[in-house]
Amino acid sequence: MNNRKITINKVCKLNRETIRSNNQPEYINYLDTGNITRNKIEEIKRLINEIDKYPSRAQRKVQKNTIIYSTVRPEQEHFGIIEDPIDNLIVSTGFTTLDLIDDTIDAKYFYYSLTNKSITDYLNVIASNNVTSYPSLNPNDIGDLVLKIPSSKTEQQKIAKVLSDLDAKIELNNTINDNLEHMAKTLYDYWFVQFDFPNADGKPYKTSEGKMVWNEDLKREIPVGWEMKNLGDLINIFDSKRIPLSRSQREQRIGSIPYYGATSIMGYVDEHIFDDDYILLAEDGSVMDENGFPIVQFIWGKTWVNNHAHVIQAKNITNNEFVFQLVKTISVVQIITGSIQLKINQENLRNVKVILPDKNILKKFSRIAIPIRKKLINSIEENQELASLRDWLLPMLMNGQVSVGEFEEELRMVAESGVEYKRS
Repeated sequence: MNNRKITINKVCKLNRETIRSNNQPEYINYLDTGNITRNKIEEIKRLINEIDKYPSRAQRKVQKNTIIYSTVRPEQEHFGIIEDPIDNLIVSTGFTTLDLIDDTIDAKYFYYSLTNKSITDYLNVIASNNVTSYPSLNPNDIGDLVLKIPSSKTEQQKIAKVLSDLDAKIELNNTINDNLEHMAKTLYDYWFVQFDFPNADGKPYKTSEGKMVWNEDLKREIPVGWEMKNLGDLINIFDSKRIPLSRSQREQRIGSIPYYGATSIMGYVDEHIFDDDYILLAEDGSVMDENGFPIVQFIWGKTWVNNHAHVIQAKNITNNEFVFQLVKTISVVQIITGSIQLKINQENLRNVKVILPDKNILKKFSRIAIPIRKKLINSIEENQELASLRDWLLPMLMNGQVSVGEFEEELRMVAESGVEYKRS
């Protein structure tokens, strides 16, 4: 494969156009740096000029195939390509925007080349060495980069399609996972909040006038045979003294074991503490969603969890799915302590009053919810394999160490929904 070298600021316009304060559109669709990660957009805010105050950073215009790259902390991967922008899409000045002016370069290939991990790592080193209060880049740090790309635009497009197909499969799995999560939550709400679990005839219990009794603690009616319990009667909380590993420590012992913090995976290490299905609840009482409910994670297999999360498991492990949904409905306000640093302590957590359903209803719920969880886990693990494959292929394809043809049949199978790929 014939390659050529390009300097980014010679083939792109950086920060091509901005909106002026004296000529603002009547509305904008605003994308901030924290709302896109590796080309996945989480939120775009629609703002109206006469109603909303536009953020001072809402200035950069984008067009078809504009690449946006956050200049703050490159390792967080807040970048993407705007292939088909909606009307009046404006992005933060926290992004450098890149618009190709060389028509011999395929935009999607260029995006993948620029977001290659080796480039991201290199930019992160530059950002870390800049004399600022936090790691950040200036546009020229990106513009001065020299990349090696195939001379043939057709070859660029073939490589971009391979990587796009992998990303599309990952995104499809993410959509399926969102639907599965919603399905499990809806089932929980329907059965244990609205009390419309199936009665003996398979009909919704409360709607079909199933017998209810008044509960003085809850100040509401609950189904006959259900009880008020402390959460501690249903769960075990594991008190293992877990030392948080610093980022440098995690990098020194990098492996394949997920390392969990209070709200997400923080990396991978070579040792595990837990080896089963557990529920993680953020220990920090200020960590909650917009409705005041705690941030809760479901983990499985070999894992390391730092000490910023409570590790919970149902005493009857088949009820883990019920406990997972239940804990997500607990108001953080009733279990936090401390005036300066808010914490959720174990005693308060154990003493939360909850409704314990009839055992047979719990069994029926588990028979439905556990297979949903297994599908979720399979899909997440498949995505990890696909992401690993993509990240391995990207530099190999771009350096000409492998060709698209070598993987064509395997990648065709990957692109078909439901087909797993395991790299040998």
